Amino acid sequence: MTPSKAKKLLDAMRRSANNWSRDDLVTLYLGYGFHIRRGEKHDIAVHSKYKHLRTTLPNHASFAKEYVRCAVGLVDEAVRLEAKEKQK
Repeated sequence: MTPSKAKKLLDAMRRSANNWSRDDLVTLYLGYGFHIRRGEKHDIAVHSKYKHLRTTLPNHASFAKEYVRCAVGLVDEAVRLEAKEKQK
């Protein structure tokens, strides 16, 4: 996966939270520095540097749009924190 693919996904997910797959969410998270830890019913996405940025990720094909909105918010926060560190 390339960072540009994750960026394109992020931009598209900002426009609409509809019709995304679990693989799309995984690609987005991995592209922005998150790690996916396997679970029984849900996996856990945790940012490698900002451990407080974490959420669950469904293991099933269909899921609520809120998972996409949450992913966009977490990625935006990770990007914001990274930019803030670079300013120092």
